[in-house]
Amino acid sequence: MFEYVRHTESLHKLYSNLDKIITDGKFQNRRYVMFGTSRFAGMIIYYLQLHNVQVEAIIDNDEKRQGLIVYGVKVYSPEQYVGIKDESFRIIIASSYQDEMIRQLCEFGYKIGEHIIIAIDLKKELSEYGYADRTGLRRLSIQEKKQCQLAILENLDKVCKENGLRYYICCGTLLGAVRHKGYIPWDDDIDVTMPFNDINKLTQIMDKKGRYSIISCFDRSLEHYDVEALLTDNDTICDCNNVFPQISSGVTIDVFPLTGIPDDEQERTDYISRMRNMDMEKWNYLYDDNRIREACDRQIEYMMGFDYDKYDTVGSILGRYFIKEIFPKKWFEDSTILQFENLSLAAPSSYEEYLKKIYGDYMQLPPVEKRVGEHNSRAYEKCNM
Repeated sequence: MFEYVRHTESLHKLYSNLDKIITDGKFQNRRYVMFGTSRFAGMIIYYLQLHNVQVEAIIDNDEKRQGLIVYGVKVYSPEQYVGIKDESFRIIIASSYQDEMIRQLCEFGYKIGEHIIIAIDLKKELSEYGYADRTGLRRLSIQEKKQCQLAILENLDKVCKENGLRYYICCGTLLGAVRHKGYIPWDDDIDVTMPFNDINKLTQIMDKKGRYSIISCFDRSLEHYDVEALLTDNDTICDCNNVFPQISSGVTIDVFPLTGIPDDEQERTDYISRMRNMDMEKWNYLYDDNRIREACDRQIEYMMGFDYDKYDTVGSILGRYFIKEIFPKKWFEDSTILQFENLSLAAPSSYEEYLKKIYGDYMQLPPVEKRVGEHNSRAYEKCNM
């Protein structure tokens, strides 16, 4: 049986905390700065703007994002904008990296609770699973979860071959295939990318009544407003804290959309800005099904206008690596086959160039202390229900 549920308890906490910022007199007439450019940052900036509280700047340690206009606000390095302590600053954090951010700000002389505002403790929220009662269900081991993911991948490969659709393993999965011939040892997820229009076609082909199905923004019967799709195993249940709001579905793999990217510098800047703003807009309508659906439809229409097949440059800028995920389309043409565990899967033909762009020296293992997976999900066997 197909399952897909969004849980909004954490959102209630976020907006409740923001309301306190808005109404608390000690926060009035201050200079607000957002730390980070994540989806949460966009939600917070938009919500505060609706209540006439302006965020004047975003700070981010990612050099690739510094200088960009994101969510209508310019991005600076922390040193550049808040490196010299200013008592009027109120720096807002909503990130799973909050401990590192707080340490950095404290080195500049700022104090938590006085200058530093934790909009929501994401580290805590994303480690709890109280929103779903799984009493009586057998929890799957990480290895069992991986076997489910591999079966989903195998089915995707089969369906794409039968229907002339294109997919490519990407990001950490591609890195794992090249460096480890399978999963990165400390990782437990799967990343795939497809042309956006092929995701649309796949949505029309796959049957929700079967074991394997797709959760995508093209399926209007679902409350799924991400342009990233999920391929799911309907014989399992998986509570996922990788995303916000948290979701329950089956064990899944991620499918990131590839669209055309303008070559003209100004047009590309406009595209990136509009895509980020459209993504931000959606998540501020989470309590209004009609408005979030309309916002999602506008984003779909906009993205379909950048047909993968009509551009020489393509990318998936809403992913983890942002503008690093912009590539010459020729890197994907005439895909090559790579081994991943027991499967032979499609990969970008220029996979070495792809990996160098995202990871640099991709064959170099990270320090031991960084060999840690997220593991922000819990999977269960459904047949015992």
